[in-house]
Amino acid sequence: MPAYSTISRALGNLSTYEGDLIREHASNPDTSGCSQVDNVQNFLIQRDPHIGRENKMNISIAGIYIELDGAGVDPKAFDPEDKRRHLALNLRTQFDMEKLRKLLDYKHIQRIGQMHWVAALINHVPHLAPMKRQVSHQFHTTCARLRIPLHATKVHPMASSGKSETVTTELKDGMLDFSAQMGNQPNDYVRKLTLVGGNELMYEKLLQLKVYMQFHSDAFKRFELLEPTLAGWHTEWTDLSRIYEAHWDSIASQDPSSLGHSAAK
Repeated sequence: MPAYSTISRALGNLSTYEGDLIREHASNPDTSGCSQVDNVQNFLIQRDPHIGRENKMNISIAGIYIELDGAGVDPKAFDPEDKRRHLALNLRTQFDMEKLRKLLDYKHIQRIGQMHWVAALINHVPHLAPMKRQVSHQFHTTCARLRIPLHATKVHPMASSGKSETVTTELKDGMLDFSAQMGNQPNDYVRKLTLVGGNELMYEKLLQLKVYMQFHSDAFKRFELLEPTLAGWHTEWTDLSRIYEAHWDSIASQDPSSLGHSAAK
């Protein structure tokens, strides 16, 4: 069994190595990457309580850095000048419901819905089990859109920041800390957009932070290079919670259209 000091030193070396990989990749203008951040909590229980020692909640912001090179992402898409040019066109003022409707592929939506119903039947009707392979093939070919190339995504853990996302000043310090880990300093930074994803609260707080800092003269100080993105998994999770809250009713419900009635069967 290795000594505690040996294990601690090994973990420290691994952390330093990951930090070097993040800085090398994130500070390269010819690469693309993003980060996912969220708040984390740890309740510290004092096993030997006395005066000056009390239980407390440790609050922090944790993050990971993700390399996007293998996902077919063009590094030119992270050019801040290109973003400014598109914003100057102000095309959003010409966007209406008719243009939104034309962007939707109704045939594809209908096809996906049909295939999900067929998949449900195949999974619950034993006589249709031999068709599973054909249905799976349809999902991966005809029904597939904008597929990411098959590759192993490289994910690097970042050092957590002992800040709270709910306090704007602390969130600012946390984002500056993560930027420094990616090799970006106030007077030495790469002029490319950095995607920062999170849940709905983190997304809202990052947008507020950009609004508060927008009058600074430097792009780094006004967080212009920080591009907040809303995590898709959290949006779907929230939508599922909304559906259950609206349609569950109760486990003893007599309404056959409620989820609670179906769950009791």
